Amino acid sequence: MRRISAAIRKAIESAPTGTAGWVVEPSREDVWGVAAHWVEASSPVFAYGGDGWFPTGRCVADYRHRAWDAFVDWLAAEFREADVLEAILQRAIGFHDQCLDDEE
Repeated sequence: MRRISAAIRKAIESAPTGTAGWVVEPSREDVWGVAAHWVEASSPVFAYGGDGWFPTGRCVADYRHRAWDAFVDWLAAEFREADVLEAILQRAIGFHDQCLDDEE
């Protein structure tokens, strides 16, 4: 099993109940992520950063129900250099229901 930082684990464990999404730690203890109920078109998309999870003002339908698209969009707003963004995305970790995707 891969090694997960305390900051990533905190983000996953504090995600809104019943959501799934992606998180990444671009630099030490600087976690970014998105989460939502991806099957419900009107479900709000939440982002993680700084002080925890917060609504982005967008809904699942805005991203065609694709968590990865929302995640890339969220990160691309901050990390504008393509090579930097690609390196960050390669370290992304998926989760669902406050667990890593490869955990039950």
